[in-house]
Amino acid sequence: MEQEQLTSPFVVQIAGHAIAIGYVDDFIRTQYKDYMAPEGAVPEYTTDIPEDDIKDFASLSGIQHPRYLMLHAHIANWLLTRNVMHIHASALAYGGKAYLFAAPSGTGKSTHTKLWRETFGDNVTMICDDKPFLRFEPDGIICCGSPWNGKHGIGSNIEAPLGAICSLRQGAANSIARLSAGEAFFEIHRQVVCLNNSSEAEHVHVLMDRLCHQTPVFCLTCTATPEAARLAREVLTQDVQSHHPATATP
Repeated sequence: MEQEQLTSPFVVQIAGHAIAIGYVDDFIRTQYKDYMAPEGAVPEYTTDIPEDDIKDFASLSGIQHPRYLMLHAHIANWLLTRNVMHIHASALAYGGKAYLFAAPSGTGKSTHTKLWRETFGDNVTMICDDKPFLRFEPDGIICCGSPWNGKHGIGSNIEAPLGAICSLRQGAANSIARLSAGEAFFEIHRQVVCLNNSSEAEHVHVLMDRLCHQTPVFCLTCTATPEAARLAREVLTQDVQSHHPATATP
């Protein structure tokens, strides 16, 4: 199907904000199907990507679905102006809280959250397997699903209060340690998505500072075994409001 210019906006709701997309195709409809805004929702923002930019991006990158990827960047950058930060992580909900596992691609984020699903069953709900959003509110930080949920499309349009974050490492044994705010900033900042200019970088710096002072962040060195998931759950689901450093080993 060719791209379609709509006479009425195709409106989605992501991280609590209504956004209009003026041009869609079958692929975009499929990717955003779980994020359709309620009928009558008034868009706060309308994406505006010139066709020449789409063609240039496609010719330079050679990738499929260039419009989908450019929408990703445009929407994420606009949401940042609303104190919503995009992060490269695999996010799940457990016990009413969201837990994020962040690391560079190929480290094993998806493998680890799969272990949670296999080990703890229906107690685990995937929020987003690749790029969830964090919405910063006056009284807390909320983890939200997003349409950009990885090559396997694992995720759901739900949100949950952020409980804790783990920076993952592969290792021969399982261990976990609480990071200081400074250590956490260094680890997590590298996984923030879509920074285009100094103004955005400064805004992210402010949000990251709040994140790392309000949210427990751990370094999890782990094997691809159920024991790693059990260790992470034991530590992460303890009192997440505690500001005392915590360490644990199996």
